[in-house]
Amino acid sequence: MPPGDSVTVNPDGSVDLFVFPEGVSRDGMNIHVPADMIDDLIRRYEAASAALGKPWGEGDEFAEQMEKVLGPLQTNLMTYLGYIAEALRMSADNTILTAKNFQVTEEANIAQIAGTAGGSETGGGGRR
Repeated sequence: MPPGDSVTVNPDGSVDLFVFPEGVSRDGMNIHVPADMIDDLIRRYEAASAALGKPWGEGDEFAEQMEKVLGPLQTNLMTYLGYIAEALRMSADNTILTAKNFQVTEEANIAQIAGTAGGSETGGGGRR
């Protein structure tokens, strides 16, 4: 089975699960990409917003009403996007940690199989 495939359906209909720790770790690192894109989006928005000022103006009743409605919406949207970026980073870190745990488990299983095969690794162990 090529690396990256995680499930094999056998001719009898049974299913084998396969974990490729290196692939899981690599994919976990890739989760940082959208988080970085969101951070960049927030930075560009804040820079453009600061340069333009308030698009609805200032000092009149219309501007006050728009600020009451749209001001919090803009703030909340940027806060929400920041939370999404943080959640993506946490997911990436936990995915990488899971890959490391899979690797440690695999190494422990190989050592266990080697121990039951008389001290050699010829017992046919490995990823399952």
